[in-house]
Amino acid sequence: MKKIFKIFLSVSFCLSVMLSVISPALATSTQEISEKELKDKIIVEQLKKEMEDSQKSYQQQELRLDSQLNAYHNQAVEGLTKELVRIQWRNGVIALVLAGFELTPRFLSHSLNDNPENLSYPAGSQYSEIVRNSTEFKSLIAKFKSKLPSNGDYYSEQPHLILNSTKDLYLSLNKASVLIAAEKVNGSWKIYTRIHDKYDFEYANYNSSNGVPASFVTLVNNYAVASQQLGAIVPYHISFYMQDTK
Repeated sequence: MKKIFKIFLSVSFCLSVMLSVISPALATSTQEISEKELKDKIIVEQLKKEMEDSQKSYQQQELRLDSQLNAYHNQAVEGLTKELVRIQWRNGVIALVLAGFELTPRFLSHSLNDNPENLSYPAGSQYSEIVRNSTEFKSLIAKFKSKLPSNGDYYSEQPHLILNSTKDLYLSLNKASVLIAAEKVNGSWKIYTRIHDKYDFEYANYNSSNGVPASFVTLVNNYAVASQQLGAIVPYHISFYMQDTK
């Protein structure tokens, strides 16, 4: 009987030691999950606020861009080198419009101003829907949905996206950053997405260019870089917002 009692004490001691080691680890794990979810919640609230602000400014923004496009047909030639270069690009804008492009001429024309404002397209707007319906975004959102946890109410990621499924996306955006977050509401997930791109140009030597002759794209791109250095093309930021559910 004494031997059995000693064995019982030994086992009890081992269990108490194991619990003292495991308990802090479990507490730390729970704490980490809580901190991650809190961060995800902050991102959700941030995206919801940005979407609301985008919706408020959208109408006036588009009216200004429409006015810029229409004005290029009637602008007089000025003597400044910067303006001469801009006139060349404005002719390119008209050619792109006639060729049926939507995003490319719009964003290029906006860069031909001394202080272009950043552009923001709310969820459901015409140009956000172009990006949302791209094969690249559909693939991204499908992967995101597959990762949503069964436990917890918030989740987020910050991947990158290369948009090249159409010539218009390839020429106007191409490489973009993504902020995507979700919150669980009444048992279902609401997903908020921002796709962001800085509209600017960098020197490059293209080997392939989505069906457009690579040498032509290289020439135009590098001339755009030179125009940017001259101040004829001015960089700015573009944001698109999307909303989805699961």
